[in-house]
Amino acid sequence: MLLLGACSGGLKIQSEYNEEADFSQYTTYGLLRPGDMTGGYPVSMDPERQQILENAIIKEMEDRGYKWSQDPQLQVAYYVKVAEDTRYSSMNFYGGAGSYLGPGYWGFYPGYSYGWSNIEAITHKEGSLIIDVADLGTNELVWYSYATQALEDKTGVPIDLQLTVKTIFANYPTSAGQQVVKKK
Repeated sequence: MLLLGACSGGLKIQSEYNEEADFSQYTTYGLLRPGDMTGGYPVSMDPERQQILENAIIKEMEDRGYKWSQDPQLQVAYYVKVAEDTRYSSMNFYGGAGSYLGPGYWGFYPGYSYGWSNIEAITHKEGSLIIDVADLGTNELVWYSYATQALEDKTGVPIDLQLTVKTIFANYPTSAGQQVVKKK
């Protein structure tokens, strides 16, 4: 398996494809939803966002020339996991006055200093998306991608799922009916 990596605006992606797979034989696909699997992973997102995600996956497969089929050569499955992530930010402040011993003065003023720390906990939801593409004839995985990203930006606006899926699929190795051109 070949490992590929990418980063885009906080999106962390890892992708692999099977170098032994003959991608030129694949022209059709089907979509396996998490709820369709026996003992599968539950979808941890609302139905509207799940539909946006599925439509984005379908678009990416069709943009690569694959056709949906009842009897597909490739099965695309996805899994979503949402978890809360807490990060801590610390800011330290220091101040004070130095000592003073001036000319012509008796005595010594030792000075003083003070400091404090401000620790802030920042909690946000982070989502992980796994997309698997398997050859249904051999029952082998031919492509896999795992992506992790905060689900909202700093202002609370949800991330663009279509852009996220497009960025993930940028690592897909080829188009329908085409063999992978291996990099030297």
